[in-house]
Amino acid sequence: MRAIEVDLEIDELPEETEAMPHEEDPGALLVVNVDDDNGNETPDLEDTGEVEDEDDLVELKINFDDQVETGELRLEAMSGGESVKVWEEETKATPLELPKTWKLEDGDEIPTSVWVEGVEGSSPKGVELRLLYTNDAGAEVEDKVVATALAIDFVLSPGDRSLVEADAGATDLGFSVFLPDFKDPQAIRPAADGTEVEWELLEGGASLGDSSSTTEEGFGGTALAIPPTPGDVSRVAATLKSLRLDQPPFDGEEIELSLRKTTGPIETIPGLPATITLEPSSTSFSADEVATITITAQILDGVGNPVADGTEVSWITGQGSLLAGAQKHTAGGVATATIRASDVPGSEEIEVRAGALVETILIDVAALDAVLTVSPASLDVELGETAQVTLAANAADGAEVFWMTSNGTLSGGTRMFGGSPPQRFRLPTVAREGRSSPPRWVLPSASCAPNSPPRRRWRSGPIRRC
Repeated sequence: MRAIEVDLEIDELPEETEAMPHEEDPGALLVVNVDDDNGNETPDLEDTGEVEDEDDLVELKINFDDQVETGELRLEAMSGGESVKVWEEETKATPLELPKTWKLEDGDEIPTSVWVEGVEGSSPKGVELRLLYTNDAGAEVEDKVVATALAIDFVLSPGDRSLVEADAGATDLGFSVFLPDFKDPQAIRPAADGTEVEWELLEGGASLGDSSSTTEEGFGGTALAIPPTPGDVSRVAATLKSLRLDQPPFDGEEIELSLRKTTGPIETIPGLPATITLEPSSTSFSADEVATITITAQILDGVGNPVADGTEVSWITGQGSLLAGAQKHTAGGVATATIRASDVPGSEEIEVRAGALVETILIDVAALDAVLTVSPASLDVELGETAQVTLAANAADGAEVFWMTSNGTLSGGTRMFGGSPPQRFRLPTVAREGRSSPPRWVLPSASCAPNSPPRRRWRSGPIRRC
């Protein structure tokens, strides 16, 4: 049997010798593949199918005498198999399940290299891969390499969708870099101070405060200036390109990386209520328990945007009453309410609340104070005759006064305005021929509410009709 050599080379480490056993001590370093090289917001180790721009796998070269035509060659994980996956291509297109056996007499094609991916952290030198050749007689020859799967805890915040109020001006972006403690598998420790990440704005109208940041005790960050336009959505990426290790067996080693994380969407939303502007449909109404006025409230945030739809609004009146249908939530930054006047003249104070903000407006409530006088105060009217009386109402200048009678007909006008001269009216009696009429009372009255029974009437003394 001629001598047959098998050789594994990993991560371009120098060949093992007694003086420099690099392939087994310290071995290769695999970074657990939690970055996002293809930018699809999924860690690369969870991707299915090929991963474009993948650059975190380590090449494992297989050197074997291609003149050998019998026996079998086997690649297997002696330990730490749960920490790695092996692929035929660097882009993770085709998995290579371990253990993998090539039978030479069957013409199996042996690859010159495969690619190893770290998928779970391991202990130092916790991954051992072996290439074993066995001839037909059962003789064996092997080569081994070891590796450490390093789980870098690189976290970017905000990681999920975040909402930032338009008047906030800016929001903080943070990151942390922690490593496993090789002496205590249950513990982690911060990366060396000065570990640097590079920032990149991927989309949106925001702007970054710094292009790069470094850690202190494992943490770092920068500011993101937010545009004051609700609906703007920004996303940011951070890339960890290198890391200096400070634990044996890799103490002092600087490793090149391309760990990339992206934030979730950072959306600008309207801020909290900062100003309330109240616009009344009129500056006054009458104290008649009928008149109404509509108040429109416009509510803006600190940079002049309408507050978010659905912002709660409360209305508080003084003597007046709030009509049904008052809007308790904003739409487009606006809410309206209608208030009915009381019968108390003076001022109606209307208070509007939104968030912690309070705004008030005073509406003048005009006095009516109509006093009805009738001359003569009373008289007898024979059946079929017409009586003439003088009616006068003392009301606020310009206030409409509507006249009514409980019986009989006003042959003059049915309304006047406060401040106008007294009106004369005829009260004709009505009787059907051949029938008599018992005595009745005619009660004139005045009201400021047209076409509806007033709550408040000013009546004269009776006019008796025989």
